Amino acid sequence: MVLDGGAELTFFVSGRDRGCRIGGENGRKGAEMVGFGVGTGDASYLAEGEALLHTDSNKGELKMKKTYRAQQGFTLIELMIVVAIIGILAAIALPAYQNYTARAQASEGMTATGGLRVDMAEHWALNGAWPTGFGTGATEVDYDPDDITAARYITTATLDEDGVITLTWDQTNSGLEGSMTVQPRVADDGPQSGWECIVGTAGTGTMEAQHLPTGCRATE
Repeated sequence: MVLDGGAELTFFVSGRDRGCRIGGENGRKGAEMVGFGVGTGDASYLAEGEALLHTDSNKGELKMKKTYRAQQGFTLIELMIVVAIIGILAAIALPAYQNYTARAQASEGMTATGGLRVDMAEHWALNGAWPTGFGTGATEVDYDPDDITAARYITTATLDEDGVITLTWDQTNSGLEGSMTVQPRVADDGPQSGWECIVGTAGTGTMEAQHLPTGCRATE
């Protein structure tokens, strides 16, 4: 069917798709509408399409039955609810992540003192006493504390006569404050049975107990 202006209107049936196609005049791109018509059969469908066609002799205006679906976005309230949920999740997750990071940094203290603790345990087994400090004397342990402070988050490392190692944290490069002490676990002057870590008193500020490495926390 040819409309005013030379545009061609064609009704088509292809499987479940039914509609009309309008060819543009003078080589211009046409348009296609699928889902046009409500007839129960192909013949009635085409007849209905013909009946719905109306051509104005002056304007060449084509009028067809169409169904529109409104495009809707999020409402302001919905967006505010989403933002509130994100804020709540961030408030819960951020402190937990910070605590996890601090514990991971504090665990470096146990790694860095691993060699020293082996030498101290050997000294205890041979002499029945803990070394009094770093050095080459009979009561001392031949270990260089610089090997400990070479760690990323440790600034100083000291050792006293009770076998207590004190590590001061680098507050600039870590999320830790103050210091941590690593001390031998010995019951009634018996064999040394491990190590435990507690919050120290050296350094600036006080280390939070929840930042102590989980594997060495002192038991009550």
